[in-house]
Amino acid sequence: MEQFRILNEQFRVLNARFDSLELHMTAKSHNQGARIFNSHLTSPEIPFQPLHDRQNRVADTFPLNLAALARLDNDSITTLLDAYGLGTDGTVAMKKRLFKYFIGVVMEVIRE
Repeated sequence: MEQFRILNEQFRVLNARFDSLELHMTAKSHNQGARIFNSHLTSPEIPFQPLHDRQNRVADTFPLNLAALARLDNDSITTLLDAYGLGTDGTVAMKKRLFKYFIGVVMEVIRE
C-alpha cells in the first residue's frame, strides 16, 4: 500500500510538471506570433500584440502601443521588465530599448 501511495505522489508531481511545461510552451508559441506582428508596426499608435509570461498571462502593465511605452517612467518600465523576468539595470532609455527588443519591435517609424 505504501508503494502505491509513493507512485501516486510521483505521478502527481510529474503531472504538475507537464502542466507547467504545457503553459510555458503555449506562451512561447503565442509570443513568437506576437513578436512577428510587433515587428511590422508602422505607427506608434498601432496597438502591440501583448506577450505572455511563463504562466501564459499578460502583465497588467503591458503598454498599449509605442506611444504608451514612451510615456513609462523608471518605476513602470522596471515593473514591466520584472514581470517578464528581464534585467532591470540601466537607464530608462536602455530599459525601454530592451523591452522593445523583447516584444519584437526592431525599428520605429520616424515621421517628419
